[in-house]
Amino acid sequence: TPTGTLRHALTNAQGLYSLYLLGPSNFSVAASAAGFITATQSTSIAGGEQAALAPIALTAPLATGQYRVVVAWQTGIDLDAHLTGPSQGGSRFHVWWNGETDLLTPASAQFDRDDQTGIGPETVTFTPQGNGVYRFSVQNYSNRDLSGSLGLNQARVSVRVFAGSQQVAFVSPPSGGGTLWKVFEVTNGQLSVINQLSDEPDPSNIKILF
Repeated sequence: TPTGTLRHALTNAQGLYSLYLLGPSNFSVAASAAGFITATQSTSIAGGEQAALAPIALTAPLATGQYRVVVAWQTGIDLDAHLTGPSQGGSRFHVWWNGETDLLTPASAQFDRDDQTGIGPETVTFTPQGNGVYRFSVQNYSNRDLSGSLGLNQARVSVRVFAGSQQVAFVSPPSGGGTLWKVFEVTNGQLSVINQLSDEPDPSNIKILF
C-alpha cells in the first residue's frame, strides 16, 4: 500500500512473488491466505532499486490468550529463538532447541520448529500463566563467539508476534552489532518491545541474562 494505492500479487507454488512499484516511498506490505492470520510490515523502497523482503510466514488463528512468535530471515545462517519465563520455585524456564517445553503439564510454552541451515521460520508458542514475565530473544548461533557481529542485521531477520486472531507486533533489530537480540517481553498480558542488541556466546546463559 504506497500512499493509498494498492498493488496485489499472487505467490507461486514456492511462495515467491514480485511487485512493481511506481516510485520511492514508504510501503505497508500484507500477506494473507485463507485460514491464516494476515501478516503485515512496513518497508521503504528507494528509486530505481530492487529490494527483497525476508520470508513472511503465516500462522493459523490461536486460542484466546495464546501467543505465537515467528522468526524469519534472508540469509543461510543459524539463528535461534529463545523464550524464558517463570517456573516453579522462583526459577525461570528456558524454551529453545535444547529444551522444547517449559516442563509443565500441560505445557504452556512449546518450541515448535528449529531451523539450522536456512531462513526459518523458527516458531515458539506460549500461553502466559499468572503474573510472570515472559521474554523472547534471538541468538546468532553461527557467529556466537564473534562479539559485535553484524550478522543479525545482515541476515535481515524479523520477528512477528501473533495473539488470538491478529498480528500484534513486527520487530526488526536496531542498527549496530551483537550476537543476542532481546526482542520483547510480556508482563501481565501486556507486550513491550525491548529491541536491544548485546553479546552472549553461550546459549544456555540466556535464561540468566533475559
